[in-house]
Amino acid sequence: MEGKIKWEEVTTHEKLMQYIREVIGEHNLYDELYEDLLYGMIKNRELQQKQNTLNKRISDMQGIIMPNGKR
Repeated sequence: MEGKIKWEEVTTHEKLMQYIREVIGEHNLYDELYEDLLYGMIKNRELQQKQNTLNKRISDMQGIIMPNGKR
């Protein structure tokens, strides 16, 4: 018997449905998608805050970006 399908192998709708049945379970699908949505929203907010900070720093420098010397 083969092992469960791996996420990297999911390339078609049929394989996605197989992955859901074997790995997530159809009864857990809503919870899994909800967690992914929340995680994505949090990451998106963090990235937006970083971008806003960078935009503010760039605007304070009148568009000139200087290297910070860190490696």
